[in-house]
Amino acid sequence: AKVYNEDWAFTTGVTSALVNPRAPSVLNPSSGSNFGNLGFMRPQLRAERFLQVSDDLLITPQVALTSPVGTDFFQTPTSGPDGLLLGEENGWPNVESRIGVGIGEKAEGSRFQPLEFGFSGAIGELRFFKSDLINPAQKFNTLVWMYGADLRWQISPAWAVTAEGYYGNALGSYAAGNKQTFNRLTGEGIMASGGFIELECKFNPQWIAHTGFMIDNPLDRNVPIDGRTYQQNAYGNLMYIRNRYLQIGFEVAHLWAGFQGTSREDNQAWVFQNKIIFTF
Repeated sequence: AKVYNEDWAFTTGVTSALVNPRAPSVLNPSSGSNFGNLGFMRPQLRAERFLQVSDDLLITPQVALTSPVGTDFFQTPTSGPDGLLLGEENGWPNVESRIGVGIGEKAEGSRFQPLEFGFSGAIGELRFFKSDLINPAQKFNTLVWMYGADLRWQISPAWAVTAEGYYGNALGSYAAGNKQTFNRLTGEGIMASGGFIELECKFNPQWIAHTGFMIDNPLDRNVPIDGRTYQQNAYGNLMYIRNRYLQIGFEVAHLWAGFQGTSREDNQAWVFQNKIIFTF
């Protein structure tokens, strides 16, 4: 639910994370999750203040209390020699904040001001229990934190750039760190950095092309053996938007993934996707 007026907005319920709100224009519904697009849906209470400093300058402070995601479902619990490792909230919500800045007047029909950028931060905590035959029910607390920045620049009526970057710890529940929140051997959080950059070309209102690069890069020394050390994606697509009833797209992407240790080789793949949206 959301209530708002010209000065304030209040949101409650399950919606996207407040931090780093941009997303690449890829065809896959995951929108680059765990490849450099940080953020994931979660229950929250959010407040926003719209400060219209002048006709072409808008400053928007935002703050939210969000669910830390009770069981960290982004990393599959592991059994066997490494024991069983589960994550849960530690009694208090994550605190997310962002300050957004918009400069310039919106073009007719546009959702964006010509230049928009923001700075984000989040902090929280997760609790883990690691069990094995020698040391049953070991308890670990891991601090979840991040800071990031995002940008959208409408260079001209035809060209636009969107970018986002982040750095933080134990970010698996934010779709970062290659789905890895913690090291299952040590119980420590895995630090990660990443982001994406995308160039948009609008040939006309119906034909739009995008090309971009994204990377999600956990800190190697935090990653356990056979864990993922990076994932990245270089892509290009072309979209045809006939009207609100029919949209067609085609995309080519080159994906890479790296692994810690020598038992698993780095992987890469070419992916071809098409998408048709037909509504009535």
